[in-house]
Amino acid sequence: MAPCLFMAQVAPGTVLPVRIFINRKQFAKNVQDSRTSFETPILSNNSIIRLKSPLVRLYLSNIDARNLCGEIKDELLLILYELAAQEILDSIMGKLKIDNLVEFKDIIDKFPSFKSAFHSDAASCGLVTLERISRFQYKMRYEKNWTLDIFVNDIRKLTRIRETLLARLLPGSAVQSFGDSRSMKILRRTRHQVPTPPQVSSTETTTTTAQDPLILQESDDDGVGIPEDTLEVVSPETIQEEKKPQFVYRHSPLLNLGNCIDIHVLKRPKRVHKTR
Repeated sequence: MAPCLFMAQVAPGTVLPVRIFINRKQFAKNVQDSRTSFETPILSNNSIIRLKSPLVRLYLSNIDARNLCGEIKDELLLILYELAAQEILDSIMGKLKIDNLVEFKDIIDKFPSFKSAFHSDAASCGLVTLERISRFQYKMRYEKNWTLDIFVNDIRKLTRIRETLLARLLPGSAVQSFGDSRSMKILRRTRHQVPTPPQVSSTETTTTTAQDPLILQESDDDGVGIPEDTLEVVSPETIQEEKKPQFVYRHSPLLNLGNCIDIHVLKRPKRVHKTR
């Protein structure tokens, strides 16, 4: 399945593209592990048997992606601003061996900056473990309403992204890096409605109506014309209501930090269907 690309605004004028995948292998494993049951009717005169199996839908809507990114907003900011700090790299990330993991709760308790991201409430953090996959790639398990695997594809690129964010927030700082040279500018389009012009007064409408030319109506073969009472008169209020609104589009540039974080969906909450 093609990934769902979501633009998350992590700072004023700065967005981070997040690629969201559905882990098909994990979904297939959940189906195999689940027990298949048979349903039979209560009445003995009916011999219909139905095979009951779990239903899996492999798709994510735009609303699902928005809810997902809204839930992991604090964790995403923690990864961008704190995980690539030099102190964390030296004491945690660099010492972690490949295929080994560490409990994220231990990292939060060790560094006060992690606690401040969640208002000193470590239990509100959905990150469970931190695992090193390769030399520069890490994976974090997230468990809350959603169950996710958050991948940092390259810790070096994450470091440059952190320096870029700090440089934009603190222009006078010594950090001068502006992220990956392959990052590009994108445009965000916003729409604003133009206010409608003031309504024409009744005197001006009467003058305009008086100046309209008269239309001669030809009679039919039998000499009967169109009755005047059947003619539909369009009032100025109706014309005013039928006018379409006008919009003005504005484009503002945004800095694209580039692809660095991927999300694999392992489990999702149930959809709430609106009842009519």
